[in-house]
Amino acid sequence: MLLAIAASVLAASVPSQAQQPTSNRATSLLMLMRVDDQLAAQMKAAMKLRCAAVPDQQRDECRGLGAVLLNDITNAKQLAPAMTPYIERTFTVGEIKQLTDFFGSPDGEVFADIAVRVSYYRIYPETHEAPRRIEPDTQRRINVFLASGAGKKFVDVAPEYKREFDKQSLLYVCATLERRGTSCATLGIRGSEGETASTKLVTIFQTRQIAIAVPDGWLIEESLDGKNGVRSLTIRDANEEIELFVGFVPDGNGRLTSRLELEREMHKLYDSALANSIERDLNLQFAKTVDGEAAYATLTDRSLSGRDVPPDERLYRTQGIRVWNKAYLIFILDSKRLEAATHIAALHLVLKGLREVSGGTP
Repeated sequence: MLLAIAASVLAASVPSQAQQPTSNRATSLLMLMRVDDQLAAQMKAAMKLRCAAVPDQQRDECRGLGAVLLNDITNAKQLAPAMTPYIERTFTVGEIKQLTDFFGSPDGEVFADIAVRVSYYRIYPETHEAPRRIEPDTQRRINVFLASGAGKKFVDVAPEYKREFDKQSLLYVCATLERRGTSCATLGIRGSEGETASTKLVTIFQTRQIAIAVPDGWLIEESLDGKNGVRSLTIRDANEEIELFVGFVPDGNGRLTSRLELEREMHKLYDSALANSIERDLNLQFAKTVDGEAAYATLTDRSLSGRDVPPDERLYRTQGIRVWNKAYLIFILDSKRLEAATHIAALHLVLKGLREVSGGTP
């Protein structure tokens, strides 16, 4: 929502498509390619197979969850922004324009429509909605485009494009589910091939340890505050798109176990940050975790909003608290882009990829 508001404000000062940033062109191209419709088609087919395989008494619940998930994907259309960095680093500005011209043409519309149908048909071939036949003249023009210039490059990078599509789709679907308190494992969804994470054990206080699944290539640093004994972690991705700080605090009296106390603590810790943000209040989000509950809110740096963000700065700050048995953590996640895979992965890490393994709730 925040990106949509920012885009509408900026649109008034952008007089023509030729002057728009490359990222806007790349996102527009992906929308013409109907990548979100392709994802929705895949999920529709996958849910149909998944729900057919569950016991009869669970089928209605499975279908209900699938309908909610598909509705979120269809309405939000966030896969195109998530894949924009891939398009920007793979194609030149001129190639993006050529691809945009093609997918914006009647021939490109046919090509994109077939891609959506194939996305469904490959997962659920029993359907009667097989890819439609293409008129010979249309097929000839499509072949000519795909055999030259940006079209040929598009064909050549197809395997890499598919891997990126699968990766971003997985992150997006899992994030969508988790916002509703449901794990990816509920649908039998696993990480895409080649994606791995290393599990690290950290002693947070006394005999209590947590296991944290850190994506390979990310850096993690431990520190201990000598004054108050608080153990903390700082985590960065390889390209430093995000920086995540996590501090662990004992809570033997269960002070923050109620939703009301958690909300009060969020306002106590973070209301002061509103002075430097474009937001006027904390829009608190709540999420169920495997062992408790979390609350968080995202703010936009007023000093960076509306201008080019320096490489060593980050526009967004997501701050939160996660509570579990006689303990809680506070986290601060600084991100360049909210739709980036690194931001989604970092938020997933602190909400779902961290659990206590000794000394408290296992």
